This record gives sequence, C-alpha cells and structure tokens, in this order.
Amino acid sequence: NCKSFKGKLHHRDLAARKLINLNSRLKKNSSLYIYDSFLSILDISIFPFVRQFRNVDADWFDNNPKLLFTGKWLNNLVESDFFTKVMYKYKIWNNNSEKIFFP
Repeated sequence: NCKSFKGKLHHRDLAARKLINLNSRLKKNSSLYIYDSFLSILDISIFPFVRQFRNVDADWFDNNPKLLFTGKWLNNLVESDFFTKVMYKYKIWNNNSEKIFFP
C-alpha cells in the first residue's frame, strides 16, 4: 500500500488540464489548427500524444465538453490526407509475402 500512489484518474486529470488549455486556444482562434488556419509543426508534434491520450479512454474524451474543440482538431487530423498517407496499414509481412518497396 503506497501512500504516494495517485491512480489513473488523478493522472488523467493532470494531463487533461493541458488539453483544456489547447481547447481554449482552438476555440479562441476559431480554427482547426493550433497556430493559424494551416497545419503546422506544432500540430504535427503534439498530435500523436493527444491521439494516444484519447485512445486510452475514448468515451471520456469524446463526451467531455471541455475538450469539444480539441476533439474537432484531433478528428480533423486523423481524417486528413496527411495522416492517412503516413499511417497507411500494410498487411502483416512474413517470408512468403510479396515484397513491398517503400517510396
């Protein structure tokens, strides 16, 4: 029994503070991107962390009104051509598979 153990909800709520700040910025900018009305290195840099955060508890994230604009931002990136090209799903390779050459 460790007295310093806070639990997953405590840590989720700490991380959510950062996303609520992001949500406020997106709402203020009225944009689907953090910096301006275009995809920037800032969006690309934090996107994987926000995506992973959401994946841990998608129901909580998707139904949190404090993350409405963050959710729109995230969905916009997940559905973008940029993301679908980068995250293309290849078939699982084995020794009998056809060779795949990456561009």
